[in-house]
Amino acid sequence: MFGFMIKKAFFDYWDNFFHMAILNIVLVFSFAIPLALAPLLVEISPPLSLAVMIIGILWCGVALSASSLYVNEIAQFRSVEAKHFFRFLKEGWKTGILFALIWGAVVLLVTMTFPFYTAMGNMIGLAAVAFLFWTLVIFVLSMQYYFPVRDQLSSKPGKVLKKMFIVFFDNALFSIGLFLVATVTFVASGFTAFLLFGPAGALLLGNVGLKLRLYKYDWYEENPGQNRRKVPWSALVHEDRQRLGKRSFRGMLFPWKD
Repeated sequence: MFGFMIKKAFFDYWDNFFHMAILNIVLVFSFAIPLALAPLLVEISPPLSLAVMIIGILWCGVALSASSLYVNEIAQFRSVEAKHFFRFLKEGWKTGILFALIWGAVVLLVTMTFPFYTAMGNMIGLAAVAFLFWTLVIFVLSMQYYFPVRDQLSSKPGKVLKKMFIVFFDNALFSIGLFLVATVTFVASGFTAFLLFGPAGALLLGNVGLKLRLYKYDWYEENPGQNRRKVPWSALVHEDRQRLGKRSFRGMLFPWKD
């Protein structure tokens, strides 16, 4: 199933290249503009510089939220138009602001607590650093489901936070693999100025991953007495395979050999 997830995400991206490229441009500039402006404004007005940075961070959260709703339409095989982005901004701004606030709080907490416990230089400090490190790892791996859960399961903040942790703990190995693929793809996209795959591609991968993973929960409900370790993934993703068609990476590069 993991291989099919990568294949589906890739061809979903490829089939909607123009839309995804525009989203990447919007997201890249959303991040770049406040990062560039804030240092320049420090000399003129530190409060203004801080305000630009805070507004920029909040906007980035909103832009990510709207972009995730947008790419989820693609992941669900639904048609999407550029104008829908503005509707998704209206739908997802609260979730996006909360996302930005959560990450802002986490970064602040990490920068304050890690140096403090590291400076203790004893076993208590070491244990605290280890605990904080693994807590942060779990948090990061769970947060990759924040937008997909909001897009596909619930828009209520409390339920989003609860369900993203449930999805992670119930799919720990899959979550690690998803995070590694998204990270490698995102870093590699830096060589194309984030136009190819980029942040929109990472959002698409997360939505595709959750979409496919949710099939097993429907199967659990329909087959309560079955061994939960023997999920028939081939049967569960059969319809998606049919809709995607008989396409391959090899066929893209060498179509005459397919």
